[in-house]
Formats: sequence, C-alpha cells, structure tokens
Amino acid sequence: MHTHEYNTESPQSQADKFVQEVLEKYKGLGDVFKGTDHKYHYIYLTINKHNSHFYIGKHSSSKHPDKDTYIGSGWGFNKAIKKYGRQAFINHKLKFFECEQDAFAEEAEIVSYSYIQKYNNELRVTYNLTTGGIGGGIPSEETRARFSEVKKGKKLSEQDKENKRKAANRPETREVQKKKRLNRKWVNNGQQELWLYPTEAQLKTAEEGWKYGRLTNIIRKMIEGSNKKKAEILEVRRQERAERLEVKRQKRAERLEADRKRKKQEYEDGRQERKNTGVLKMKQTFATEQSILKRRKASTDAQAYKPMIDLEGNSVKIHKDNILQKLKEGYILVMSRVRLVNPCEPVGNRKVTDIQLTGKYGVDAKARLLHLINCLEQGLVFGMR
Repeated sequence: MHTHEYNTESPQSQADKFVQEVLEKYKGLGDVFKGTDHKYHYIYLTINKHNSHFYIGKHSSSKHPDKDTYIGSGWGFNKAIKKYGRQAFINHKLKFFECEQDAFAEEAEIVSYSYIQKYNNELRVTYNLTTGGIGGGIPSEETRARFSEVKKGKKLSEQDKENKRKAANRPETREVQKKKRLNRKWVNNGQQELWLYPTEAQLKTAEEGWKYGRLTNIIRKMIEGSNKKKAEILEVRRQERAERLEVKRQKRAERLEADRKRKKQEYEDGRQERKNTGVLKMKQTFATEQSILKRRKASTDAQAYKPMIDLEGNSVKIHKDNILQKLKEGYILVMSRVRLVNPCEPVGNRKVTDIQLTGKYGVDAKARLLHLINCLEQGLVFGMR
C-alpha cells in the first residue's frame, strides 16, 4: 500500500516543512508597492513561534505595511492570539499585487480545499478554517462540528461585541461586503429561486441539490399562478381584519363621543346651578337693609363733591354743603342735571326733584340756576331716593 510522506511525520514537522516551502516559493517576491487603487494588496504568512502553527491570508490597506499592525483574523487565529499573545507570532509579507482581485486569486490558490482538509482537519496546524478567495469558502463538516461544539451555551462578552462592531465598520470589511453583494448568484430548486451570496449558493447546490440560474418563464408563471390564489385568500383575510378593526374603531369613537357629551352636559348643568345659586345669593345680599344703606352711603360720599368753575375760570371741586354759597358768589356748576331730595322724608319714599341745567324745553340757563338756588334754600340736598 502506498503511504504518503506526511502520514509518517509529526504534525509540527509537517507544518515546519510547509512553511519553509511557502517562504522559499515567494522568496524575493515581497517588493512593496501600491496597487492601481493606491492601496497595498498582499498575501501574508503568520507563524506561531511556540508550536509552528500558521495562518495564510490576504490583506488590503492604505497604510504602509511597515506601519500596519494587521497579522491575521478569524475565530481560530484570534483565539490563539488571546492565548499566546501577539508577540508570539511572526508575520511575513509574501507578495504584493496590483489589485485586490489578484491577491484574492493567489490566496485561493494556496488555501485550497485540499489545504484545509490536510492542515486543518487532519493535522490541526493551521488557523485557516475555510478556503481562500473573495468572501472565503465553505467550512468543512469537521470544522463546522467543532464550531458548534465550542460555541454551545457560550455568550459573547461586551468586549467581543465591541470588537465585532469595530471589525464590521472597518473600510476593508465594508469593501469586501460590497464585493460579496456584487457577486451574488441566482439558484433554484425548480419551485423557488433565491439570490444568494457565493458561500450560501455553494451550500445550497452542494447539500440541497439546488442548481445555478433562474427559473424559466413557464415555471415562474405557474408558480405565480398558485401564488396568486394564495394572495387572493390573504387579501380577503386582510380585508376582513381591516373591517373588524374599523368596527372596533367606530365603537370606540362613539363611546368616547358619548363620554364627552355626558361630561359636557354635567358641566353645563353644574355651571347653571352654580350661576343660579350665585345670583340668588347676590340678590339676597343686596336686598338687606344694611346693604342698601351701605350702597347709598357710598353713593352719597362719591357725590359729595361737585365740579364747579370759579370766578377766575379754574375747575374746582366743591362740597355739596357749600354749593349754595358758591352759586350765590357766581361759581358755575359743571353738571348737565342734578337730583335733589328732602332729607326729612323717610329713606325709600323720598320725593326726587330733577333739575336740567343744560338747554331744554326753551328754558334759559339763568332761570334753571335760580330754580336750583331756590330748591337748595328750601332745604333740599343732593342725594338719592
């Protein structure tokens, strides 16, 4: 039976041998230069000094490689960095390229399916978990099983979540995601068609028997016909649900309107009741003899001083008790009408004498003034009934 050489050697010696082959192959090809998009595109080899495990990858960056601290990524590689520390790894820039596509192609040529099968699944000496190229490749069954076993019941820490967010926001990560979207593929199973990323499309075709390409127009029309019936049923259900919601909305609106009218009516009834109570109290208060006397006293005090014009033409205020004397001296009373009462008569039944001092009924001002003086001499006073 033929026996491969790597089966008789230890995993570490085979890892050392592979690393030396890679370094020898790319010896003298690591000249640093920028690509056509003014970025550095290169493939690299990172080696763990403790156990000779290695990682091969592709990197693109606007930073000069001497200043770029990037040495690799991935679940297995990051776990090794946490265990051994960053200083335990040596990074070799193997070859630079004009564009990112050429770098991806070179990575895919090295990190092939056979590479993963041998150095990951069998020897466990590489941190590469999937094949290389744009968007990576499909993990093997063994790798996926290890992922599942390790991550069972494990929750990400806050630091891991923050690292994932930072990694997702890196410009190179966004660029890769953009290219992955542009490289989507159509696959179908005869009944359904999907537009998937390359890795998802490979899984569908490899494991579920899907085929690349879109459905034919005839099949698509047949599926659309069956979907049309489903859509009609869903539309009927949607309309019924909308009608039920509309009925509920109307009932709620009617209930709210009835509550509003009831509260408004209660407020109006209470307002009218308060108003009637207030008017009644006011009438009762004003009808008392004490209130009547108080109002009359206030009115009398307010009318105690009358406006007059003296002999020099100045406007003055004269008390009502002195008006008769001032009128005889020649002062002019500045009022259009005066009301006189007899103080000897009982309050409420006094006879009122109104004297119009302005021109009316053809009586001249002098006759009115004499009439006023005559009434005041008779004992009448300014006041109210």
